[in-house]
Amino acid sequence: MAIYAPQFLQYVYNLQQDSAAMSFSVIMSVTGLVGSALGGFLLERIKAGETATASEAAKLGAVLMLAALPTCELAFFLPPGDVLPFYGVMSAAMLLLFMKEGPINSAMMWCVSDELKPHAMAFSMLLCHLLGDIPSPPILGAMLDATADFAGCFVCMPGALPDEHRIACVELEDGRSADGDELS
Repeated sequence: MAIYAPQFLQYVYNLQQDSAAMSFSVIMSVTGLVGSALGGFLLERIKAGETATASEAAKLGAVLMLAALPTCELAFFLPPGDVLPFYGVMSAAMLLLFMKEGPINSAMMWCVSDELKPHAMAFSMLLCHLLGDIPSPPILGAMLDATADFAGCFVCMPGALPDEHRIACVELEDGRSADGDELS
């Protein structure tokens, strides 16, 4: 997300690379801190008994994830122009995505024995990278190669697979190449 969103801001909203990267990094950092805490707080508020269960945590994580998907897609389909609506909608989407982290990790930790908790967390992180961060650059490259221009290309966020990441694609309509040159 930290790589693709600033590029999107650069090409669609004509922001300078450093400005796009800094503004998006600030939004991601704030929503990460606030969202993670809110997810844990929300899990404590919805519990049916004295303590939350893995089932309640997993359901909350799923609801938050499902709410984040259309919000994230909406951010990328806003019309070009003023970048503030993009920042607002993307902040809401990232907040929802980060809010699911506490419940999902809690559900995972509650489902394994104490001696397996470190392995479960490590395996979860491994899957996040194997199914999300690693395949996204080649997917983006293949899409760029297939279209040969940004007018028909889609910029993809890391992770096209469920749970830890979402895919959010947007067709770039400004007709610019990767170098920012106008295409004919």
